[in-house]
Amino acid sequence: MMSKFWWGSRKGKRKISWLKWQDLCLPKSNGGLGFKDLSLFNQALIAKQAWRILVNPSSLAARILKAKYFQTEDFLQVSIKSGCSHLWRSLIWGRSLLLKGLRWKVGDGRSINAFKDPWLPRPSTFKPITPDPNINLQVADLIDNEFPGWNINALNHHFLPIDREIILSIPVSYLGGPDSISWHFDKSGSYTVKSGYRLALSEKLNSSVSNSTITRKWWTSIWNQNVPPKVKVFVWRACLNAIPAGFNLWKRRILDQPFCSLCRSSVDVPGHSLFWCKEAKRVWGCSRFDSFFDGLQDLSVLDVLSRLFSRVSKEDFASICIISWAIWDNRNLSISGGKSREPEDLIRWAEAYLAEFQLAQRKQSPNGSGVVGIGVAIRNDKGKVLASLSKALRGNFNLVTCSALALREGLLLAKTFNLKIMIAEVESQLVASSLFSPTISGREANAIFKDINFLSSEVGICLGQTVSRSGNLLACNFASLASSSYRDSLWLDFSSAL
Repeated sequence: MMSKFWWGSRKGKRKISWLKWQDLCLPKSNGGLGFKDLSLFNQALIAKQAWRILVNPSSLAARILKAKYFQTEDFLQVSIKSGCSHLWRSLIWGRSLLLKGLRWKVGDGRSINAFKDPWLPRPSTFKPITPDPNINLQVADLIDNEFPGWNINALNHHFLPIDREIILSIPVSYLGGPDSISWHFDKSGSYTVKSGYRLALSEKLNSSVSNSTITRKWWTSIWNQNVPPKVKVFVWRACLNAIPAGFNLWKRRILDQPFCSLCRSSVDVPGHSLFWCKEAKRVWGCSRFDSFFDGLQDLSVLDVLSRLFSRVSKEDFASICIISWAIWDNRNLSISGGKSREPEDLIRWAEAYLAEFQLAQRKQSPNGSGVVGIGVAIRNDKGKVLASLSKALRGNFNLVTCSALALREGLLLAKTFNLKIMIAEVESQLVASSLFSPTISGREANAIFKDINFLSSEVGICLGQTVSRSGNLLACNFASLASSSYRDSLWLDFSSAL
C-alpha cells in the first residue's frame, strides 16, 4: 500500500514501481528514501514491551510472565523452551534487540564487573578493549572513596589509554547509590521505539549492505543540495535508473522500441536523455558547464554526476542538478506535444527558479564552540557577585550533563563557604527540575542529579529555574574562559574590581 502511494495509483489503475520496496527502506545515505522496514519496526515495538518487563518487574504482566517462564532465572538470560506461547517467543525476539543496547549506569560500582559486564558508553560491546586479566575486578574498586571520583592509579594499572579516556568521561556520584541498567541509544537512558528501530536497521545494513564511505558521502551530498525537494528526488531517481526513459519503458513492454523519441538514433537510457541526446546537448551548450562533460560520454547518470561533483563547486553542482531536471521536464513537454522552451530560455528559467528558491531558504546559522567548560556565579539579593568559578571539563559531555555539573559545582561552592542560595538558574529545564526530583533519569547525568538533590537541601534552595544564555552572561563567560585556558579558576568577592 505504501509503495502504491509513493509511486502513485488511481482506482483500478497502478503506476510503475521503479524500485524494490526493500531499496526504498534503506536510509537516504545508502541510496534509499528511509521508509520504515515493517519487520524491524515490529521488533522495535516488541522490544519496548521487553523493556517494560525489565524496568517494572512488579507490574501485573511482568509477574504473570515470570511465574510462567522465568521463576528462577533472570529475564535477560532466560532462553526459549519447548511449548512456549507465541507471545513469549515474540518477547524473546524483541529482547534480542534490547540486549544490543543495554549497559550499566555506574552508581557505587558494586554490581558491575569491570571486564565482563557492559558499562562503557562505547558501542557495540560496551566493554573494555583491554585484554581481560582474569581477575574479578569490580567497578567499585576503581572509584576513589576518599574523594568521590575515579582512582587514576587504578585506571592506569588495569586499562589501556583508550579505555581510560572513556572511563574518565563517566561522572561519579558523591553519594554512590545502586548501579542500574540503561539504554545507551537514547539521551534519557530509557528505551524508545525510535532508537531501537535505528539500531535494528544499522545492524541489518552492516550485515547485508556494502556501501563504501565515498558512496554514503555521495548520497548525503545529494540530499543536502540547496535545491527544491522535487529536484533532489529526480536526481535520486535518475541515478538509480528509476525514471521512465525509453529503454526502461521498453523493458517493461510499454514501448515497442527502446530508441530516443527525439533523436531516434540511440537507445534512450537516462544518461542519454539528460546529457547525450541532441536536444540535451543544445541546452548544455548554452550553459557554462558544456566543457565539463568532456570525456564522460556514454556514462550512467550516477557516474556523470558523481564525477562532476568532484570537479565543480557546490553552487555549480546545484545548477547542474536543476538544469538536468529542467531538461527532463522540457523533454517530456516535447514528446507529449506541449510547448517546450528554447535552450537559452530554459537555462535562464532554471537558474532563476533556483535563485528564487535559495533566497527563500536563507537562514542565519548559529555559531557554536568546539570546546566545553563550565562557569558558576553566586550573587546576593542585590546582584553582587560573592563567589564564582570556571572549570574545564575532561571528557565528552552533552549540554544536560554540562549544566548538571555546573550546578553541582555551584552548590558545592556555596556549601564550602556557607552561602545560602534561594534561586538556582541553569540553561537546562531538566537540570532545573532535578533540584526537587531525585528520581529523574538522565543516563550518566543521573549520578549528578542525586548529588544536586542532596546539596540543594544543604544550601537552602527554594526555586530552580531556567535562564537563557544571554540572561546568564557572566557564568557563560567563565565557561568560555575555562574552555580557552584549560585551567580551573576561583574568584571570591571580586565584583568590585570589575
